[in-house]
Amino acid sequence: MPVWHSSRLEGNTSQESTIHNKKKLEKVYAIVNKEPTYPGGTKTWFEHLRKNMRYPGAQKLKGKVALAFDVTRNGEVVNIRVLKSFNSDYSQEAVRLLTISGKWHPAFYQGEVVNASAQIRINF
Repeated sequence: MPVWHSSRLEGNTSQESTIHNKKKLEKVYAIVNKEPTYPGGTKTWFEHLRKNMRYPGAQKLKGKVALAFDVTRNGEVVNIRVLKSFNSDYSQEAVRLLTISGKWHPAFYQGEVVNASAQIRINF
């Protein structure tokens, strides 16, 4: 079952330096009053993963892929980076799932909508 964690992941080192859906943003906040969220919350996020997840290859491997990404002021998911992964094919699938997730609710800092960074872990 895929798992979504909204908290920051600790001790991450990038295993893949590729940035997917790259977009230059003027300022991206790492610390905000309200983090970006998936529309409908965790339950809807799990539904998205369950409906759209494709296991690469013939065997269903078990493992985790940690992603970092930015959510723009208008909710667009950009600058997706793989932080940790157990398998490169599963990294690509995790990036694809986040890319097709649509617009998110943006972050807020001091009452204003801002660009913000976020991290997520997907369990396969």
